[in-house]
Amino acid sequence: MSRRNIKNCRLRFCVILVSIPSLLILLYNWGDELQSRSGLQDIIQYDKNSVAEILPLKTERTTSATYIPTKPFDHSAPALPRPPNRQLGIGERGDPVVLGNLTDDEEARQAELWELYGVNQFLSEKISLHRGLKEFRHPLCIERPPFNYTQLPNASVIIVFYNEGWSTLLRTIYSVLHNTPDILLTEIILVDDGSSIQNLGKQLHDYVIKLPKIKLIRTARREGLMRARLLGLAQAVGEVIAFVDCHCEVTHGWLEPLLEAISLDKTVVAIPVTDDIDSKTFQ
Repeated sequence: MSRRNIKNCRLRFCVILVSIPSLLILLYNWGDELQSRSGLQDIIQYDKNSVAEILPLKTERTTSATYIPTKPFDHSAPALPRPPNRQLGIGERGDPVVLGNLTDDEEARQAELWELYGVNQFLSEKISLHRGLKEFRHPLCIERPPFNYTQLPNASVIIVFYNEGWSTLLRTIYSVLHNTPDILLTEIILVDDGSSIQNLGKQLHDYVIKLPKIKLIRTARREGLMRARLLGLAQAVGEVIAFVDCHCEVTHGWLEPLLEAISLDKTVVAIPVTDDIDSKTFQ
């Protein structure tokens, strides 16, 4: 659904996410199946040879990126706050950006990256990885009573990627960390489905190992989106599973109403309202 449809949504589903060109994000309850997860491999015919590497979730980190709560009772505090005193740059709040006065070399580079990624990756690299987006939610969604965070299930977020642009992938990861309450986010599982672009190898490994709650899985061969998601699912430990595309940006308050809907009815598969990020201007 688009923003035009948000007024018609039920309150508990009032949430907006944006992506390039569109986002399908699903959440469903996995908690009742914890005791039977050992049988998942039989269901999906899980082959250990399909996984080349797993970077496990670290429970203890010394990196400065680790979030240390300053308000013990602030259950809405994010898994990772945005950097303090960060400078607001182009594209902030989702404002459109058109780059002018490019040199011949810059225009050639822009065209090269567009051909490779199908979006204006040249522009994306100039937009902050930590950018915030403006408030998209309907006023009723904002004015509703506070969520009971201690009663909501926690979630594992699974993101599958294949030869994704560096900045769009990291902006997806950071948007989840910056906009998801720490108490609700169990882990982010990144599944690299056989990428061949160099910076998605060791460079990505060395980068995400410094971030909280990240688990990186690499397939031994190209598996395809659905099977790669299942390989991520086999490693998940959260009570609810969220599948998120690798080129999207979630907004503030994206997860809580979806988890609330599932907590009220465990048979629910929750799908949020979505919007598009313009592939040329990143609006």
